[in-house]
Amino acid sequence: MIPIFPIAEEICTRLPVHVRLRNSAEARAPMLEVFSLALNKSVDGPFMVPMRNGTLDVRDEMREILQRENGAAQGITTDRIIILHLQGPHLPSIDVVDMPGLVTVPARAKDQTRALLERHVERHGRHSMYLAVVPAGTRPNTSIAMEFVQAKGLERRTLGVLSQCDRGDADTVLGLLRGPPDERLGGLALAPHGWYATMNKP
Repeated sequence: MIPIFPIAEEICTRLPVHVRLRNSAEARAPMLEVFSLALNKSVDGPFMVPMRNGTLDVRDEMREILQRENGAAQGITTDRIIILHLQGPHLPSIDVVDMPGLVTVPARAKDQTRALLERHVERHGRHSMYLAVVPAGTRPNTSIAMEFVQAKGLERRTLGVLSQCDRGDADTVLGLLRGPPDERLGGLALAPHGWYATMNKP
């Protein structure tokens, strides 16, 4: 799998990135296009993406879109989405969507990020599974992601992910993963899929 999602601090995910994986008899070169939701058509591409430069191409395309729409490589765009097409015999046929994370401030970004998620749930809610990512140092019951999950009744379609577990307290992480939710740790139930832990360092 090629690296896809931007990871630099200054250019995290600021618009939806749709990764369309398709199983096919032969592997084909990855293709990237930019789609306008307002116009309901592609406005750039599709064009070939070098196999090992996926992160850079997505990052650069995202910067260009933000520069055109916001005057700087900052903020969120709610009209454009980046679509990556990947085909090969080792891939499942599934769409993976990376959304901008929910924020509380500034107010404009708060409204934009929530509107993006609400639009996705409205259009694709019956056919989607969700990853609710909560940093290990954050109590799940204070997470705005979990507030959204509960408000939309998405618990049965959501997998909880405790990220950055190498930076969190091991006992707290284990307490959130094991058994029924521990209210003392801010645990929340996500049945039937539950919670999973991820970290960068071994």
